[in-house]
Amino acid sequence: MRTARTGLPADARCRCFRRPFDIEQILEALDRHGVDYLVVGGVAASAYVPRSLISAYERDVRQPTMATLLRLLKAAGYELRRHLAPYDERDAVLAERRAAWPVEDQERWEAYHRARIDAGQATLRAEERKLLAKARG
Repeated sequence: MRTARTGLPADARCRCFRRPFDIEQILEALDRHGVDYLVVGGVAASAYVPRSLISAYERDVRQPTMATLLRLLKAAGYELRRHLAPYDERDAVLAERRAAWPVEDQERWEAYHRARIDAGQATLRAEERKLLAKARG
């Protein structure tokens, strides 16, 4: 028997899902290829947001409304907790001062912070692997 949608035999549709996948191998492959994040289509579907909009958000072409952002976060298992904080103008002052620095100093500053962010992300990935290994037993 063949399915109408794919034209494949009914038992061939999900062969790729018959063997269990190893999340550790997937994480290692993503890490090897320099993948920092993934957008899961299921999150967009769960939040009733078209994938084209997700793509626009990723490319910074559009900004989600607050309602859409809250739906996306909920679909991903998160919530946004809002609180008011006093405005701190020091950030703007420091940014203005850095803009006056020589280009070499600005580049060195950016490289330093990029390295710190990359190191932090690597640490988080390592912690995630440990937690997954611990969860497996």
